[in-house]
Amino acid sequence: MHIVYLDPSPIPGATPQALQILYTVDGLAQVGIHVTLIVPAPRVKLTIPDMIERPLHPGVEVVHIPDLRKRWF
Repeated sequence: MHIVYLDPSPIPGATPQALQILYTVDGLAQVGIHVTLIVPAPRVKLTIPDMIERPLHPGVEVVHIPDLRKRWF
């Protein structure tokens, strides 16, 4: 099974929401589900292993897209 998880907030980030998303996708990968996490590029100099104190499961692929929030078009 493959799940694409979309989130509008940047990961890694300094919010509790970012930490919850990382634990969720890591837990899904640990039970055998391949997860593609699509999030905006982060603005902070924080890494995912720094947030959860270990690397993500290899079944999680993080894809960063440009952060289009707060832009005027």
